[in-house]
Amino acid sequence: MRKWGLSLLVCFVLMGCSAKPKDPITGFKAVDPIEYLNTGKAETTSVFTGKTKYGNTYEAVGVMFENTKEARPQSGISLADVVYEISVDGWAISRFLGIFSSTFPTKVGPVRSARFPFVRVIREWDIAFTHYGAGQTGEGNVLPLIRSTPFPVRFDGHTGLNDQYFSRDPARYAPHNAYWNAQEALEMIPEIEVKRHFTFDKNAYYAGTIVHRLDLRYSSTNQVRYDYLPDEHRYARSINGAPMMDAYTDKQVKVTNIIVQHAPHYAVEAVKYVIVEFEGSGVAEYFIDGTYLKGTWKKPKEGEPTTFYDDKGQEINLLPGNTWIQVVHPDIAITKN
Repeated sequence: MRKWGLSLLVCFVLMGCSAKPKDPITGFKAVDPIEYLNTGKAETTSVFTGKTKYGNTYEAVGVMFENTKEARPQSGISLADVVYEISVDGWAISRFLGIFSSTFPTKVGPVRSARFPFVRVIREWDIAFTHYGAGQTGEGNVLPLIRSTPFPVRFDGHTGLNDQYFSRDPARYAPHNAYWNAQEALEMIPEIEVKRHFTFDKNAYYAGTIVHRLDLRYSSTNQVRYDYLPDEHRYARSINGAPMMDAYTDKQVKVTNIIVQHAPHYAVEAVKYVIVEFEGSGVAEYFIDGTYLKGTWKKPKEGEPTTFYDDKGQEINLLPGNTWIQVVHPDIAITKN
């Protein structure tokens, strides 16, 4: 049974709720995000979060998020299971790839165009992909790679591909106002098996250095900070000195596992499209439960999962919860306190 039907059944039977109307200004439905429920399938753990789920297949999608001051606060990003942040055009700004599988908000975005590093990451997961156009200039032209990738389904608001789930928010101006309804788009996202990327252990012990604050300076306009919250075993995320808020939940973004992945970067074309070399291996740093550890990452070839290891060569154990992967180059200043 689909989560949509089951969600409605639970809602009406247990709470007697009625459908909520659309917001008269934005047109987005004011409803709670869909979450996975027990469908009678065998209990297992999610490859995305390490939390309990039912069945071995997933409806999952990666969404391209803008990350400029005009785009903030983003909507729905705190509900993503896995988020990648990578520098883009000209180095000063970044974008996010948010992967959703546990929760599907009705308003996700702002959605922006795809770039090479994000397409290479989404190919690792082999899941659905949502974006609003793509880089199309010279060595930065990622459209051929996108079109040659057999995504389970793809949503592109720029070309009109399955674009019925996109809307513009009149409270913001283009191109910073394209949003996507993940909940409604579920009707097109098939259930598939997904490759494992992470190892989770809720009882993991971390024999590392105590670090309660992490700062990453991507640029003068993109300064990231994480503060450890001992009572929650999570990190509160800030940007440019202010809490990073999620407009959908009206709460600060909080993260269970932080991975800093060091990888070679270079820029191409006049617009300086950023290219990241993900194949091979490199240094990885981990911030989990207030502890700092160092290790490595390895990716054997294009399309294969990246695996993260500790300093002894064993796969790093993450805590069940969401994971943010900060992909960095040498010019990004990193401070640990």
